[in-house]
Amino acid sequence: MSLLVTDGALSTGSACHSDVVACLPDNTWIDLDNGVETVGDYWQVVRASCHLENKDGWLQIRPWLASEARQDRLDRKALGNLIAGFQREGRLSLANQVAFVNATKREEPEIFSFFYLAYLFHHLGDEEVRLQDWNALRIYAGMTPVQTEIAKAQRPVDFQYLSSAQLGVLQHVLFDSLDPYLKLEEMVLEREREPGMDTDYGFNLRTEPTEFLGNGITSKEMMWIDDVMDYLLVGLTKERSGFDIEDGMNPVALATNLFENERPDLHPWMKDEEQDVTRKYSAYRLGQQRQVRFRLHFGGGAYMALEVRDKGLIDRRARALGDLPYEVRKRVYDGLERLRAEAPPKKGTN
Repeated sequence: MSLLVTDGALSTGSACHSDVVACLPDNTWIDLDNGVETVGDYWQVVRASCHLENKDGWLQIRPWLASEARQDRLDRKALGNLIAGFQREGRLSLANQVAFVNATKREEPEIFSFFYLAYLFHHLGDEEVRLQDWNALRIYAGMTPVQTEIAKAQRPVDFQYLSSAQLGVLQHVLFDSLDPYLKLEEMVLEREREPGMDTDYGFNLRTEPTEFLGNGITSKEMMWIDDVMDYLLVGLTKERSGFDIEDGMNPVALATNLFENERPDLHPWMKDEEQDVTRKYSAYRLGQQRQVRFRLHFGGGAYMALEVRDKGLIDRRARALGDLPYEVRKRVYDGLERLRAEAPPKKGTN
């Protein structure tokens, strides 16, 4: 799926290369949920609701009833809500592309990851989203074909091959963050612990990174890129009629969920009905979770990790656990059997 977003004027040539045009100026919105899935369908709707005019090779699109003030701005809230809905339904992916076309500058459209756009419009105001997720997205959005090939070969990327924008993100994370992400490898920490060099859980440096990395970033550092895929099971409960991709679990987590429901005697919090800590699922949708992790290694045993998780659905059908693919079922049942074997017996049983 690709998406073309414009602030009021778009090139017909650009539109022809997009599967979906998802936004107009003002509050006139054309989206997938309304059945507009091709550019041809889009133009039929546009002609019925907007004024079209060709100016210097650009097609000006103006809603009939829009005020001039509204014509000149993009309704970000509406687009944010649209994208948030796509994200909940598992329709976003790091592989999706979005093009921004500027009406006044004759520049190439800016291409972003659709998932990156979701953070840009929807999650910037979400306090629960960690800042490092955003920084990881910024690094991911700037990945070059050379970096991608090196990552596929499971080799580290020299810092000299990073773009200036990516280096700027790392400089910011290292030296401007209130809670630095720089850590020390455990072996180095034990060997080189000095008086006054305090650390907390996870081996975070409590001293200033500028004191530890006196030369800053020297371009001799290395970055490893891990791109891992796993199955995601999005469950349906009796209390909730819909699916939420954010509630998805991998097979191991689902095995834990099943075991907690099977042995509430080992999990006291199960008795707290108000918290609803562990849900019982009646059906599942099958999805995938992708984790992109950047591991950065500096001199002196210092390292830092940034990551982002991408979730999407493979199959929108609701199926019982026994009807899921064999590979998925096996991982769930194997995990459940391990938990059963490790658990103490119930009271009153041999």
